[in-house]
Amino acid sequence: MSVKTAGQFKYIEFTRQGRSAIVRLAHPEDGNALSTALLAELAQVLTLLDDASVLLLCASGPDFSLGRPPASYGEPLSSLQQAYQLVVTCNERLANFPGISISAVQGRAMGAGCSLACRCDLVLAAETARFSFPELRKGVPPVIVAAYYSKRLPWRAFLDMVLTGREVPADEAVRLGLVSRVVPDHVLDRAAIELAGDLAAYDPNPVRQLKTFLRDSESLTAQHANRLALSALLDSLARQLDITASGGGE
Repeated sequence: MSVKTAGQFKYIEFTRQGRSAIVRLAHPEDGNALSTALLAELAQVLTLLDDASVLLLCASGPDFSLGRPPASYGEPLSSLQQAYQLVVTCNERLANFPGISISAVQGRAMGAGCSLACRCDLVLAAETARFSFPELRKGVPPVIVAAYYSKRLPWRAFLDMVLTGREVPADEAVRLGLVSRVVPDHVLDRAAIELAGDLAAYDPNPVRQLKTFLRDSESLTAQHANRLALSALLDSLARQLDITASGGGE
């Protein structure tokens, strides 16, 4: 069953298909630039996903997102503060989504748009997709990008991307760990929707427990992470045994 709520938003299309939520950036006229208005809608949509098991983030048009609009850099400081707070809010809500998040990227994913797409758990890229962090070329330090990606990309690869601002093709993005897999351009949407449907069939509780563990163990030593993992596993198994004993697993 598909439920569409696109009429509530101008820049975002939000669709539910069973336990999957599809969030589409839908302003291709400006390359799905992350304007304050689009970010505000995205931040709102990301609060409507509590009962979804899978989130698919995608975009209309030839490009996933060209990042922040070029004209926005001349806005008053108060406007910039509002916009970048929304960037952080969207990033945090995406990171804290308890289910599995997937992004499907075509064309260019630049700056904050690249950062948003590649924060998903799984990133599918079309063969012709390109990824870049060109903020320094615009005189903006990419510190929000650095706070996340400096810990997740190889150090030299991260510096190469943020210092040069060059476009990284999809096949290289896979090797760097920025992208999960590459698919032919013409099957990107279908592959992403099929993957979302397959993953939505999972029991959501172990998924939530895994993501909670990954988040909680990020700053732990290996020894403490192992202890936390054992505790989480035993809690999960005990819960499953309780469900089976009560007849809920039949």
